[in-house]
Amino acid sequence: MSNYDHDPGRVDWLDLGPDPDEGRKPADPRRRYLWYGAAAGLVVVALLLTQTQHGTNRAATSPRSPSATGTSSAQSRTLSSSPVSSGSFVDPPPTSVSASPGGLSGGLTTGARLAPAKVTNLGHPLLDVPADWELFAWGPDVVVRIQLALGRITTTAVPVSGRNAPVVFLVGSDRVLVRSLDDTTGYVVRDGKRAAELPLSLQHGAWMLPGPDQQHLWLDLPGTEQYVLALLTLDGSPTGVTIEVPAGTGVQGPDGAGYLLLAGIGGVYDVRPGSVHRITTGVLLAGGPTRWLTVECDDSLSCANVVIDRRSGARHSLDTPVYSLAPNSGTISPDGRTAAMLLLHDGISSGGIHLLDLDSGADRSIDVTPPGGENQMSPQLVWSPDSRWLFVTDAGGRVMIINRATGVAKPLGTRLPPLTQLALRHGAG
Repeated sequence: MSNYDHDPGRVDWLDLGPDPDEGRKPADPRRRYLWYGAAAGLVVVALLLTQTQHGTNRAATSPRSPSATGTSSAQSRTLSSSPVSSGSFVDPPPTSVSASPGGLSGGLTTGARLAPAKVTNLGHPLLDVPADWELFAWGPDVVVRIQLALGRITTTAVPVSGRNAPVVFLVGSDRVLVRSLDDTTGYVVRDGKRAAELPLSLQHGAWMLPGPDQQHLWLDLPGTEQYVLALLTLDGSPTGVTIEVPAGTGVQGPDGAGYLLLAGIGGVYDVRPGSVHRITTGVLLAGGPTRWLTVECDDSLSCANVVIDRRSGARHSLDTPVYSLAPNSGTISPDGRTAAMLLLHDGISSGGIHLLDLDSGADRSIDVTPPGGENQMSPQLVWSPDSRWLFVTDAGGRVMIINRATGVAKPLGTRLPPLTQLALRHGAG
């Protein structure tokens, strides 16, 4: 008979055998309330943890979504548009842009929506150079495009702080790519446009290096049995060209000509598709379009700076002191005459800038203190195409221009947010 057919007034008993608690001492009823209290406490703790985790997730994910809604931090305040002597940001900033308590120089951040690019015309050139020379700079949460001959500055908010991890800063023919390696999200800033998220195909990998032209880049591919860097377009489309990284070696950085440097057993190698060339058995200090600067030691540990011609392989030593330099931290001028080098002060931070004549060995110390730290993966020292000027950021975040002929360093001459990395584009069209 089913339960639906049985009489409601009837009681059925099911005998399960002897009572297992028969003869035992009666349980203290207070223990039952202790268990109830413990269970209730666990529920409360679980609810608190859930609320905390939910709040943490919201705080961690909301800045990454350009479409997320919400207001800016209570600690930020509206940008000041007060004028400065060499030009001012005369247009009021968009409401979605905010600044730290340091004002404009404190760096830009974004609110619910990434802000549009902001253009400032100074009304005078910043440097007497060709019109197609454009200096790009990155600082926490901002990308700046400086058209030197036109005196035009374009500032774009980019929510990549880079305070805890290296930042990739790569300039292409019509855009800038920025990505912090502590997060898979990066941003692309097309000329004159607001920042947008990088294509998914560019949101991975530990390396993003300049390609052989301004339309391509190298990116390491995940999930492959052999460690490989692939040549991609700036949109992330594959070209089918790859460079394998052999076991026992590692990527040291770009070679200055659109290909890769590998460091491993036996020295430092310049690697191209289907071609490997050993540069030195020592340490590579700086590179440029025509020359390498290395430090090499003989069997008795007598070390010297050695200049190597990239085309012929000809070598000559310099009668100069061997400084403490980070590998590949310097850069050689396009004409091959001068190496600009960042000297290490305590093994990490920079102790100063030196200009080394690669023919005579003459060494000049420049009165500029560059920013320290290891969170940059792009050059801090940038030569002009004619080798006349060296651009660098100092410890205060200013852009400094060094005249190679005189060794004199002067600030750029206009107010900018604090900046740390530089790149120069020319002939982009």
